[in-house]
Amino acid sequence: MMKPAKIFECSCADGFTGDFCEFKTEQDHLLFIYRETPLVFNADGRLIEENAVIDEQSGAFFSCSTMLNGEAIIFGGWISNNERQVHLKLIFISFKYHPLQISLVSECTLKRLGDLPFDFRFGTCGTFMINRSPTILLCFDYNERRKCRSLTRRKNGALSDINDFAFDSEFQIDEIVITDSTHDHYRATIANYQGFPLILGGTNEQFIGNNKLEMLNIMENPPRWVEYEGTDYPYSNT
Repeated sequence: MMKPAKIFECSCADGFTGDFCEFKTEQDHLLFIYRETPLVFNADGRLIEENAVIDEQSGAFFSCSTMLNGEAIIFGGWISNNERQVHLKLIFISFKYHPLQISLVSECTLKRLGDLPFDFRFGTCGTFMINRSPTILLCFDYNERRKCRSLTRRKNGALSDINDFAFDSEFQIDEIVITDSTHDHYRATIANYQGFPLILGGTNEQFIGNNKLEMLNIMENPPRWVEYEGTDYPYSNT
């Protein structure tokens, strides 16, 4: 994939006025990864013939992805050198297991950047402006179904320019402390509603689902999950 000739940048440092500061390129492409199969689409939604490469230590199965300063990052999932087989309804599915992944999409290549210092599998993530800082939320994974961790960058500059990644040098965990949610939201997907993190539904450890809606009030310090009366999803109990 050809590198974009020009980058349009909003000027957060000179006065942030929107919900999120992002970088735009002249030619945006969509990289779609299903397990180990990468597909590249252009801005018109057409499948194009450019090759996308997945690093041996990277993958997307049961991971989550988010954008930070124009770079697409994948966290967690089921990838490693050790393949496992799981029996699901008489169908054997082979996958690779590793919940520590941090991978980066750069020039149509998904490459391993480094490791998280904690397990993160089947989780959900998103990037939000909290305290005027772009903040990644890693939330509601298999082990911690009501918890969100926040990640903020310690340094400026692109992650793709790093040759020797060290997590503690690049990211700070929970500089912004997020209170636990009231309900379990494992297997749900975090959404962005007018700049506010929003989560609907989920399951507990017994895999019993719920239809509860919660929104993270990022205007409070610390940010707090709020459940509003009458906002349960009306078309299902689970």
